[in-house]
Amino acid sequence: YGLGDREYWGWKTKDFANATMQGGVHSLAVAIKLDLFDVPQQKKVLKLIDDIIISTKKITYRNGSVEEAYPQENSFCVTALVAFDILMAIDILNLDINKYRDIIQPLIKFITKYDEEHAIISNHIATAVSAIILWNKLAKDSNKRYLELLDIIYEHQSNEGWYKEYEGADPGYQTLCTYYLAVAYKNTKDKKLLDSLKKSAKFLEYFIHPDGTIGGLYGSRNTEVYYPGGIVALMDEIEEFRVFNHIDINEQVLPQNIDIGNFIPLLNSYAYAALNYK
Repeated sequence: YGLGDREYWGWKTKDFANATMQGGVHSLAVAIKLDLFDVPQQKKVLKLIDDIIISTKKITYRNGSVEEAYPQENSFCVTALVAFDILMAIDILNLDINKYRDIIQPLIKFITKYDEEHAIISNHIATAVSAIILWNKLAKDSNKRYLELLDIIYEHQSNEGWYKEYEGADPGYQTLCTYYLAVAYKNTKDKKLLDSLKKSAKFLEYFIHPDGTIGGLYGSRNTEVYYPGGIVALMDEIEEFRVFNHIDINEQVLPQNIDIGNFIPLLNSYAYAALNYK
C-alpha cells in the first residue's frame, strides 16, 4: 500500500517498483493548494500524501537509492526526483519535515555522495540541485553539494545557451531542466543561476515551431515534450520566456498522453506552472 507502480504491485510483471511514481505527491499538494478539492476530499488526499511518502521507505535501499528501470539500479536521477517531489509537497503544504526526515535524508545522502557517471544529463543534475536546496531550506541543513552540481551544469552549458543532454542540445529536455533550475532559483535568488537561465532562454526561444510545437528530431534526445513549469514561473524575470505564451497547448504532448515513466515529471511540471500562473 502506498506504492504508485501498478506494474509491480498490481500486474506483477516485475519484482521491483519504479520509485518515480512516488513523486505524484507533488501534484496532489498543488491541487490542495489551489483548492481543487472540497474539505472531505482534502482530508483524504492529505492522508494519501502521507501514506505515499511513508511507503517510499519500503523501496529505498540501505545506501539511500531507489530504482527506476532496473533492479538494484541505484538511480541517481530518480533518487533525486523522489526527494525533490516529496520536499516540494512538504513545502507547498507546510507539512512537518521532522515526520519524514528519516525517509528523505537517505535520499539526500545518496545524491550528495554519488554522481551520475554514464553521461552529463543536465536535467538529472538540476533535479538533485533543487532537491538539496529544498532539503537545506526545510531541514535547516547546510549541504553545499548543490553548488558542486550547479558548477557541472555551468561548465557544460554551451556558449549558445543550451544545457548538455548526453552529447548536445535537446530543446524538450531543456524545458525540463529549466523547471528544476527555476525552483532552485526561486529558493536561492542566485544571480549566477539567473544569468545561466537567461542565456538558456535566448537559445530556447528559437525552437517554438509555427504550429506551436517544440523540439523534435533535431534534439540530442529527439524529444518534443514541453515542460512548462520553470518557464511560466520565470516569465516575469526572463523576457525571452514570454514568447512561450504563444505556444499552442493543444499541440503539446500532455500528461494524459505521455508514457507511464514520464507521466509524473510532466504532470508535476504542469502543476508547478499552475501554481505560478498569473
